[in-house]
Amino acid sequence: DDFVQDNVECGTSVMNFYSKLRCITSNAFPHLVPDRYRELLRVARMWQLLKLLKWQGSHMSAEDASPGELVLFCLACPQPSINISEDATDYWTLARSLVMDGNFKAEHMHPKDAGSEAWLMDGKGYMVASQPYKEYL
Repeated sequence: DDFVQDNVECGTSVMNFYSKLRCITSNAFPHLVPDRYRELLRVARMWQLLKLLKWQGSHMSAEDASPGELVLFCLACPQPSINISEDATDYWTLARSLVMDGNFKAEHMHPKDAGSEAWLMDGKGYMVASQPYKEYL
């Protein structure tokens, strides 16, 4: 949680947070602290998954979830029969607006070292599962 808070509030990168941990561990000789950067990256991803599973409240593992089930429900988004009455006539005021910026490249779908990447939520969140994605390409 300390890393997430540093990352969100201060914009701290993983490498800078890792350097901070090395200095806390051994301020005089931080270069002698064993290199655990890759482990920090993996644990940070796993921690986010565990928190997501906890928020959903009904699954013990991501494998038990159906596709797209591990996403948070948006209360502000217009949803017919949920937060919009069925007899609404002014639909133009309730229309969804989906916006993407010009930097959207889905770079996380193309890892540098694909062999070492572990898919923790393969198709259970916002992105499609890896196998249908590969078949589509």
